[in-house]
Amino acid sequence: MSQEATSAVAVWKIQEHDKAGNLVNEKEIKNLITNSGRTQFFRNMFGLAASSILVAMGVGASTTTAQVTDTQLTYELIGNATRKSLTNTSGVPLSNSDIVTGTTTIVLNATSTATFYQSIAVQAVFNTVDGNNGNQFGEYALFTTLTLPGSPTASSGVMFNHLVDPAPTVKTSANSITAVCTLYY
Repeated sequence: MSQEATSAVAVWKIQEHDKAGNLVNEKEIKNLITNSGRTQFFRNMFGLAASSILVAMGVGASTTTAQVTDTQLTYELIGNATRKSLTNTSGVPLSNSDIVTGTTTIVLNATSTATFYQSIAVQAVFNTVDGNNGNQFGEYALFTTLTLPGSPTASSGVMFNHLVDPAPTVKTSANSITAVCTLYY
């Protein structure tokens, strides 16, 4: 009997705005769910030991290719006091009403597509006064903790997914970056 794996995917929308709030650039990129993220999903679903919810978004400067075995950002930016808290796309705390039920088919690569039945979009906003100004934003991830690692190459919490932006945005006081991650199951 042939078995087909259940797919999970995250689609990111990275938006850059100027100081006046005008959209300057927008890109949409798919990323991979890490092995640790898949394990965390099952821990959470069954309330197993080490279960913990996704609460924060981290950002890093590296553009090293993401791997399913990644457990941390390659070079996480630690200029803020904490990682950014996740909200819905209206900027308020997440609630059950943010889960969307509906059929969505996504092109995964040149030869395959997958159909998903539920999704949720979460976001974090890096404002003009962000502590990481002056750095390129080249990688993003969702985490189970707001706590930043002790150094850019250390880890903190479970990393659920890992996006590497092939065209990183330099974050300055003249722009804000809104990163929206939509998870499909």
